[in-house]
Amino acid sequence: MSIKGSLHDFSIVDILQMLSFSNKTGELAVTEKEAMVYIYLNSGMLIHVDWVNRKDKLGSILVENGIIDEETLKEVLELQEEQPNAPLGEMLCKLDLIDTETLKKYIKKQMIDAIIELAGWDNGYFVFESKEPFEYIGIPVSIKIDDVLIESATLQDELKASSLPDKDSILVRSSEWESKTQFSDEEEKVLEKVDGKKSLSYLINSLPMEEIRIVKILSHFLKEGIIKEVKSDGITLERAEAKTDEYRNLGVAFIRIGMYKEALREFDRILELKPGDPEALFYKGIIKFELGEIEDAENVFNMSQDKIEKTETLNNLSIIKDLQGDLESGLRYVSWALGKEKNNPKIILNKAIILLKLGKIEEGFEVLSKLQEKTAYTEFYHAYILAKQRKPKEALSCLQNGLSMDPKFGEYFYNLGKLYEAFMEEKKAAEVYKRGLKTDPDSTILIKALIDYYYRNNIFDQCEKKIDAAISSGVVDWELDFKRGNILYKKGHSKEAIEAWEKALELNPDNQTIKRSIELAKKNGNN
Repeated sequence: MSIKGSLHDFSIVDILQMLSFSNKTGELAVTEKEAMVYIYLNSGMLIHVDWVNRKDKLGSILVENGIIDEETLKEVLELQEEQPNAPLGEMLCKLDLIDTETLKKYIKKQMIDAIIELAGWDNGYFVFESKEPFEYIGIPVSIKIDDVLIESATLQDELKASSLPDKDSILVRSSEWESKTQFSDEEEKVLEKVDGKKSLSYLINSLPMEEIRIVKILSHFLKEGIIKEVKSDGITLERAEAKTDEYRNLGVAFIRIGMYKEALREFDRILELKPGDPEALFYKGIIKFELGEIEDAENVFNMSQDKIEKTETLNNLSIIKDLQGDLESGLRYVSWALGKEKNNPKIILNKAIILLKLGKIEEGFEVLSKLQEKTAYTEFYHAYILAKQRKPKEALSCLQNGLSMDPKFGEYFYNLGKLYEAFMEEKKAAEVYKRGLKTDPDSTILIKALIDYYYRNNIFDQCEKKIDAAISSGVVDWELDFKRGNILYKKGHSKEAIEAWEKALELNPDNQTIKRSIELAKKNGNN
């Protein structure tokens, strides 16, 4: 199940309450401007939050609360560089620097802080995908959504009562306040971060303190004139270049949830800073391809200075050439890619497909046989080759094996059904067509195949219903109207039959069989 929407229409609070109430399990991706956050739920419980391009502040929280000191944190972070996939908390536990229950307490705080901030977003988009529980490598935690939302509501009330400006505002220390003013330790820490460069949002999220406490301190500073808001003079080139990784990570995250226009914006930002950046061009080409802008995609791929080295680019260029009907160029690109990565299954399969389209059946079979891992796609094309080689039993066996791999494309079930028909197993064929339509309900070839089955076996009521449903859904095919006319005529509805045949004739004006049917029906009607 997929749920998409705008934060303008649904708040994070509404979304989380709905997912919690429904005991949903899956991934909620939320984006606003340049921020992207993944929220993971298991049976309606919050289990992990991943904020793209934001440094993990767990270490700072632990230092602030006296669990570890700065030097220890630095040493553990250096160790983590050697094990980039190892979570900080898990490493701290293994080194006996913190116990599991204490760590869980602060991980939960970090997660709650993130959700509290998200609750303030009123622009952007969200996408929820139902999927298997998130497998987090580290200390597992679980939080009730209602508990998080109560804390969030408290903070929102504090924000409304404060005099804080917009979260993107830049704050600077005022020259009017006296340096002799005495501040508490917490106030000193907040004031140190106010340097005329960092936004209010950054200050709140970078400080290892309760958000409510930070808001109160900043609000007090503003009222007393200790700090003030300044207009930003725009991002400098030096700072912008430092954000290249951020743009890239966000772009990839946007691609992951299908927000291609937003992803394109991020990679265009990189290209403004680094014209010709091969990785940015590669991803831009992918986006153009997904948007259906095939020629633009090819142009972008060809611009890549690194296209000879990137096998993904070469493989995608071969797919584009295939779509354009230039199979020879497609074969040249995919062969080039395969020369660089001889065991890449995607490239092997792509080359086999292009060879088959070129009619080079034996060569296609030889390439396909190099694939060690079987998938629904490899079984589909293996069966296709076997059928071409006049080996229908082997082809049928191949497709039957592939059913357990859960194919998601209508052509698979269509070919399997046709093989069953060849062996006079029509009922099995019909069951396969029905199963295929559950997976790919818009597959025209499966719809027509099932209609043909009903028609051949004189199951006219089912056939007529299926034809009517297909036509209503937008399928345009003269055979559907022709068969519908034949069924109506057999039922004695000559007028309606003629109307159906006339529609079929409009789609196929040279068909003599349709013309004779109309003439015969009109003649019999006049007699």
